[in-house]
Amino acid sequence: MVAMAFVACAPERGEGADGGGENPLLAATWINRASVGTIVETSEVSTYTYLRVHAGGDRYWAVISEPLPAGTECVSLTLYASLARYTSPRTGRTFAPLYFASARAPGAEEETRCTKVSD
Repeated sequence: MVAMAFVACAPERGEGADGGGENPLLAATWINRASVGTIVETSEVSTYTYLRVHAGGDRYWAVISEPLPAGTECVSLTLYASLARYTSPRTGRTFAPLYFASARAPGAEEETRCTKVSD
């Protein structure tokens, strides 16, 4: 199942995470980490969604290939690759750090780890 997530979120060579430039996943470090956090910001670019996530003391950006349902505040992520820093050629925005991830709705127990965050 995890291998399917790699393929689902991996753009073709020559297509960046947001549809422009080289594929940043080619330069990423492969990891395998689960994270549950509160979404504090989203940015949809091309066929990808960037999520700014607060998970306990961690603050990070994740990019997923599937859109989230409107109003989603809490998410369970499987982080499978990371970049210390990525600047989107399409938006000029820098995401640091950036994790490539697959997302799902959190279970009841996981959801208790999400809190309202004002930023």
